[in-house]
Amino acid sequence: MAKSIRLSEEAYDRLAGERSLLELTGILSDDEADALREAVEERRDRRAAELD
Repeated sequence: MAKSIRLSEEAYDRLAGERSLLELTGILSDDEADALREAVEERRDRRAAELD
């Protein structure tokens, strides 16, 4: 599920700086990306269970 939030230009600049998210492409190996994806999913599942 995707969520959108609004940020002021100042907040966006502080978070994003001068870099594009596209610059992050390829910094993780496939195995690292899979492990990160699994960890995020597990955390989301735990958080959803806590909220129920």
